[in-house]
Amino acid sequence: MEVQIDRVEVKKEAKKLLDGKIWILLLCNLCFLAFVSGAVLIGYLIAETPSSILEDVLTKYDIYNELVYEAVLGFIFLIIFNAIVFPYYVCLTTVPLAIVNNEKITVAKIFAPISKFRYFIEYAIAGVEIFVCTYMWNLLLVFPGLIAAYRYRYAHYILATTEDITAGEAIEKSKELTYENKSQLFVLDLSFIGWVLFGIITCGLGLLFALGYFQVVNAMYYKKIAEVHAAQEKQKKQQKAAKAPEVNESKQEKVEPAENKDNKQEMPESPETQNRQETESTQTQANQEIKEEPVLTENQEKSGNQI
Repeated sequence: MEVQIDRVEVKKEAKKLLDGKIWILLLCNLCFLAFVSGAVLIGYLIAETPSSILEDVLTKYDIYNELVYEAVLGFIFLIIFNAIVFPYYVCLTTVPLAIVNNEKITVAKIFAPISKFRYFIEYAIAGVEIFVCTYMWNLLLVFPGLIAAYRYRYAHYILATTEDITAGEAIEKSKELTYENKSQLFVLDLSFIGWVLFGIITCGLGLLFALGYFQVVNAMYYKKIAEVHAAQEKQKKQQKAAKAPEVNESKQEKVEPAENKDNKQEMPESPETQNRQETESTQTQANQEIKEEPVLTENQEKSGNQI
């Protein structure tokens, strides 16, 4: 379902929400970028470990080539990188969401999504799955890859706001939320081109401020789309619940005629019918007695004459 959002009003509201909180978001983004730099080094070292094994495998199947080797090694590195970074990206998402919801930002709240190890594993799986799907679509053309990127855009928001959800469920939910809203999100991204140019001119300093602003606006879009989608699902459930009694009533109406037939067959006779039957039986007995009396009289006469 397409959700109509006034982009200009959302941006104005985002600027008000960022008043006095932009520095918190800026600090969180700097910490995340530092972590990403460390993850790049860790991912490279891990990917380099099986390099000799990879070279042997490619040589064994006679497909060894420097270009193929670098491409496969780079793909392995990106998988490891996304598995490490994506869970912390989910944690970073809690900051703009807290700003949008006017909630207090604490360290415990930021790292709450990965408070349990199984959540960390689930988020790592989600990061790898999103990367692989987007990468495979990019192999076809740039345009399908761009559509895939918008399709999975809200997966990390869903993971940050929903407990006990799997990676697959979060991705499917993101597809539902972004369905018919991709063009609107694309226009939103285009509206930040000026901020990107400003960030490049200022050697990246302006880009850090623009990034926080973009994150809050994006979080507001997610909140509005998710609320409309939740209301729509609630309405569908109510309609199903309203239709259920009607179906049950129709089933009962189909069963009732058969039950009425049985009731008619087993229905006791009315009092008038019973009285009529009793009267007829009484009259029958009286007629029998009247017929028997003359017989008895004749027999008695014969016996008297004999005496």
